[in-house]
Amino acid sequence: MEFERKRWLQLAAGLVISLCAGIGYTWSVFQSSLIDLFGWDIKITSLIFTLQVAVSTTTPLLVGRLQARIGARRYLALGGLVYGLCLLVSGFAANLWAFVAAFGVGVGLGTGMIYPCLMGYGVRIFPDKSGLAAGLLAGAYGAGAVLWAPTAAALGQAVGVMNVYKILGAAFAAAIVALSLFFSEPPDGFSPKASAARSASIRGEREAPRGPSPDLDWRQMIRTGRFYLLLALFSLGTASGLMIMGHASSILQGSLGVTAIRAASMVGLVSVFNALGRVAWGAASDRLGRFPVVVALFSIVGLAMLALWAGGGALFVAALFAVGFCYGGFASLIAPVTGDAFGAKHVAVNYGYLYLAYGVGGVFGPQVAATIKAATGGYEAAFLIVSLFSVVGVILSIVALGPRGSASRAEASAASGTD
Repeated sequence: MEFERKRWLQLAAGLVISLCAGIGYTWSVFQSSLIDLFGWDIKITSLIFTLQVAVSTTTPLLVGRLQARIGARRYLALGGLVYGLCLLVSGFAANLWAFVAAFGVGVGLGTGMIYPCLMGYGVRIFPDKSGLAAGLLAGAYGAGAVLWAPTAAALGQAVGVMNVYKILGAAFAAAIVALSLFFSEPPDGFSPKASAARSASIRGEREAPRGPSPDLDWRQMIRTGRFYLLLALFSLGTASGLMIMGHASSILQGSLGVTAIRAASMVGLVSVFNALGRVAWGAASDRLGRFPVVVALFSIVGLAMLALWAGGGALFVAALFAVGFCYGGFASLIAPVTGDAFGAKHVAVNYGYLYLAYGVGGVFGPQVAATIKAATGGYEAAFLIVSLFSVVGVILSIVALGPRGSASRAEASAASGTD
C-alpha cells in the first residue's frame, strides 16, 4: 500500500522530467538563429536534428540494459547529467563539428536514456493503468514544444541563442537529477489488487482470451514473430504522424495558401492535439483494450489522409489535427503494448527495442513526403500512400493484437522456455 501511494508522486516527478526532455521539439526555433549566427547550410543544419533523433532512438539498444543493473533512479540521474550537460556544452560550441558532437550525439544520447526509461517505468508502477501512465508521460514529452518553443524564442532575443542552450542545459541537469531521487524500484510482482483485477477484466472482455503473457527478456522477445509485427505496426503508425509533423507548415502554405506566420500558429495547434492524443488514447486503451484502439487510430488516420487528398477548407485543417491527435495515440501505446505482449518484468529494457519504430517512422514518413513533393510539386500522392499504410496497419493489428491473431501465447511461452 505504501508504494501504491508513492507511485503517484513518482509519476508527477516523471512528468516534469519528461517535459524537460522534450527540448528536441523546439529545433525549428533554434535552426534559423544558428544559420544566421554561423552561416551554416540549411541542409547541414537540418541533419543535426536528424542525427539527434537517430541517436536517441538507438541509445536504448546500446545502453538500455544498464538500467536493469543500476535501477531507474541512477539511470535517470545519469541520463539527466548527460542530457543537461551536453545541452550546456552546445552553447559553447565554436564550430559545426563541436555542435554536432554536443547536441546531435550528446543530447540525443541523454534523451534516449531518459524518455524510454520513463515510459518503461510508468508501465511497471502502473500495471493497472499502464495506458494512462504512458499517455501522460508521452504527453508531457510532446508538450515540450508548447512550453519550450516560446521560452527559447524569448530567451534567444534577450541573451542570444547560444546562451539559451547554456541556461536550459544547466536548469535541466539540476532538475532531472533532483527529481530522480523520488524514484525507487517497485516490489517484485507489484500489482494493485482491485484496480488490476478490474483492468484485466475489461481488457479480457474485448481482446483475445490468451491469459497472461510470460515475462520475456529482450533476447527471448526478438525471437518471436510478434515483436517484428509490432515493430512494423508502430513504424507505420508513427510514420504517418511524423510526415505531417515534419511538413505541416509547407502543407498548409501550399494547399491552403496561408502565410508562414499563420501556418506556424496552426502547426502549434497540431502539436497541442499531439500532446492531448497521447493522454486520451492511452487512457482509452485501458478501458477499451489495445486492439480496438489501435484499429481506430489507423482507421481515423486513413480517412484523414483521404480528406487531405480530396481538398482544402475547414475539413483539411480538421484532418491535420486528427492526424496529430492519432500520432499521439501511437506514441503513447508502444510502452503498454510492450508490457501486455511480453510481460511487465523486463518492459523497461524491452520497450527500447520497440522504440526503434520512432526512428523508422521518423526517417520513412518525412522522406516519402519530401520525395513526392520534389517529384510532383505537391503532397497529394503522399496522402494516398499513407492512407494505404493505414490499411496495412489495420491488417497488422488484427494479426498481432486481434482475438485470433497468429502471435499467440503459445509462441511467447515457447520463446520463454528457450533460455
